[in-house]
Amino acid sequence: PVNILLYGAPGTGKTSFARTLAKEIDRTCYSIAQDTSRHDGRTYSSPDFRFGALQVCDEQIAPNESLIIVDEADDMLRSSNGFGGPFMLFGGGFQSGSGDKGLLNTVLDTLKTSTIWITNTPAQALDESSRRRFDYSICFEPLNCEQRRRIWKNNIARLQMGRLISRKQIEEFSTLYPVSAGGIAQTLDNLAKMQPRKAEVTQLVEQLMKPHCELLGIKLSDDKLLPAKDYSLEGLNIKGDVELERIVEAVRVFQQQKGVQDPDRPRMNLLLTGPPGTGKTEFVKYLGSILKTKVNVRMGSDLLSMWVGGTEQNIARAFREAEAERAILFLDEIDGLVQSRAGAQRSWEVTQVNELLYQMENFNGVMIGATNFVQNLDQAIMRRFTFKLQFDYLDDAGKQLFFERMFKTVVTDEERQRLNEIPNLAPGDFRTVRQSLFYYGGEVSNAQRLDALEREAEAKNCGRFVAKRKIGL
Repeated sequence: PVNILLYGAPGTGKTSFARTLAKEIDRTCYSIAQDTSRHDGRTYSSPDFRFGALQVCDEQIAPNESLIIVDEADDMLRSSNGFGGPFMLFGGGFQSGSGDKGLLNTVLDTLKTSTIWITNTPAQALDESSRRRFDYSICFEPLNCEQRRRIWKNNIARLQMGRLISRKQIEEFSTLYPVSAGGIAQTLDNLAKMQPRKAEVTQLVEQLMKPHCELLGIKLSDDKLLPAKDYSLEGLNIKGDVELERIVEAVRVFQQQKGVQDPDRPRMNLLLTGPPGTGKTEFVKYLGSILKTKVNVRMGSDLLSMWVGGTEQNIARAFREAEAERAILFLDEIDGLVQSRAGAQRSWEVTQVNELLYQMENFNGVMIGATNFVQNLDQAIMRRFTFKLQFDYLDDAGKQLFFERMFKTVVTDEERQRLNEIPNLAPGDFRTVRQSLFYYGGEVSNAQRLDALEREAEAKNCGRFVAKRKIGL
């Protein structure tokens, strides 16, 4: 007999996988399920009751013809001698018997029937002595975009909705809504009951998906990562050892040679530094657009985990997903993830930097990091970047170009002089001003635009910049 552990994110298909496996190997399936009913003051879903039910089941069935599935085994697997403390602290306390590591290990050692244990609990929350007793384990990670696309297609075929939902819509839904397989199936089941017209599908999917994502704390991919329509490299104040156009071409060549397996082949890691709003994120969008390559965006904070070792797993997963999807991996605000190890006070602050170093060395794809605080980065991380680009505030020529491009106007010599006197302007400031003036009634003058840009500079510099305005009518 073997003990198999299926663990990972909820809704990723663990239970379906277990039942399919039982069917494929022609075994009779027995489930030790949760039961919330009570008898003699005891809950049938309590860990001690389920352990007893498991042992009775194991004694009564034919081991060579059967397979036991212990679904939702979280409370049975957690050990108070391992990570019980955090679970108790955050409301995941144990009922009678759930902290008995010895009972769990005894059951694992004495079962006569092959058993599949299914849990949403992170592997780090299981005691090490229990983990090593599993003969085989599979981690079910959150679905990537390609996997979600296949699940959308399979469920649409199951419900015979192919004429209602186009391939383009499937692409949009799988990109926009990073939900589980269960969430996709539930949405399409509910959509089928509504019997919508083809023109209503996108709106109805949005109405079903957004509350689902909000309830589960899933962040929508609202940004399609397409560059702004008026985006251009012209006018940006970018400093680096290599011309920007040559870097773009180098990335293109690297992409074309992606299948080449050469350990001596240089990695394509780019670091973008500079103040906020200077064009770092837009440049990544632009790069993905011209290379016709998907961009996987991960904020540094998205990869941080409350579990020891969890951040390292999240970093590794981000690289695996990008390589599987042949996507550019963009780590935004990377400084929050890999600050200098010289000032590290905890062991995990060192190990997560080491994990990123390892992944950067072995990643067969394009990785881009961006930070507003380059001085905080670990020096070893800095050395792993093939190219480093500094995005600085606009020079005078850049200010005029962005003013005329964003506002579709031409400046006079007097307006140009006033514009040049405004310090520390970034492309993002012009976009902010354009958005803030969009709903102004009537025609907006260049003077109003300059006033707004001066206010942006004043806010950015905490009042250190005082605009030189003429007095008079």
